[in-house]
Amino acid sequence: MQHPSFTTNLKSLECFRAIITSGSATAAAQQLGLTQPAVSRLLGLLEASVGFELFHRRKGRLVPT
Repeated sequence: MQHPSFTTNLKSLECFRAIITSGSATAAAQQLGLTQPAVSRLLGLLEASVGFELFHRRKGRLVPT
C-alpha cells in the first residue's frame, strides 16, 4: 500500500505535467478527468511541498516560473 502523501505528490506531479503540456488548469482538468478547483488544489499542494511557486498567476493565466 502506498503512503497517502506519496499518492498526493504523484497526483500533483501529474497535474503539473498536464498544466505544462496543455497550457491551462482548465485543459489539464479535462485531460485528467478532474475539476479545475481540484487541479488548483493539487498544484497548491505541490508548490507547498517544493517550497516555491511553480507558476506566476497573471490575469487568470498560469505562467511557468
